[in-house]
Amino acid sequence: MLNVSRARVANLAPTVAERVQLAESGVAGFDSEAHFGLAIFSGNTLSCLVTDTEPRKALVNVHGLLRRSGKLLIVQMSPQHWTQQVQEGRQMEDWTVVPETGVLFRLTATHRFDRGARLIASEFRMEIRCLDGSRETRSAAQVERVMYHDDIIELMESCRYRVINEYGEYDRKPYREGDRLIIVLGEKIL
Repeated sequence: MLNVSRARVANLAPTVAERVQLAESGVAGFDSEAHFGLAIFSGNTLSCLVTDTEPRKALVNVHGLLRRSGKLLIVQMSPQHWTQQVQEGRQMEDWTVVPETGVLFRLTATHRFDRGARLIASEFRMEIRCLDGSRETRSAAQVERVMYHDDIIELMESCRYRVINEYGEYDRKPYREGDRLIIVLGEKIL
């Protein structure tokens, strides 16, 4: 992601590019002397924070990095869309051939549900076999937490953010249960 950002900054007008500072760090441990007007958690950032304490630590840390009245924007895949992705993933449990490479692969998924039958996490594994008989299993599983709308709002409020707007898509229409995305804009409260 840092390389993608560098390439984008290189294409900005020089007066804009000189104000951009890129840094690589985990969100819960990021530290800076600078304070920011906006922080963005995109691409399901909260889903990658899988322990019970990591999402809160991340939002509290960002709170300390924001200026007075700084904003936090969270963009998260909705549970309904996540469930659809999970169902599509189940269809990939059979071997798939990539003809131009001579490689077979199989993606398997394990899903965890809470007592209310809500999907709370998914773990994905990929196994790769080459047609020449060699085999590679990538067992570094990707575990992701499913974040529900109410969970995000409660988390933001408990970390001293006031929710300003909630959207369900990038077209800025208000969030409705079943939308593909959960987009929440919050403001830092002192």
